Amino acid sequence: RDNAVNSTDVPFVFMVFKRVDYLMQAIVSLNSSDFPRERVPIIISHDGKVPDVLEYVEELKADFKVVQLFHPYSCYEHQHSFPGNDTSLNIGFEGDTYHNPRSDWATCCKHHFTWMLHTIFETKELQ
Repeated sequence: RDNAVNSTDVPFVFMVFKRVDYLMQAIVSLNSSDFPRERVPIIISHDGKVPDVLEYVEELKADFKVVQLFHPYSCYEHQHSFPGNDTSLNIGFEGDTYHNPRSDWATCCKHHFTWMLHTIFETKELQ
């Protein structure tokens, strides 16, 4: 029972896109901590199937319990349509409160983040 997840265990959640070096640095930090890797998973939510990131995450599976999520409307795979840079969405749009046009990167990030949290909270295996 030592390897069973208990109610005080909190998994680390990483939302990743193209910057594998940022994920690597986060894992270096996690490796130097007392994170209970034998029982608590790290959750990696991908914004697209970025080859460098996928390769690195495969390597992590030797040392960590890894749960991978893949955002179904990733900007990596939908660069020129919603939620990515869909210029037709700015036609007639007067902007946000500060009159800024729609931002594809901010929209992608918000949609991925919201989807990721919902998925994590609704997945029974992660509760």
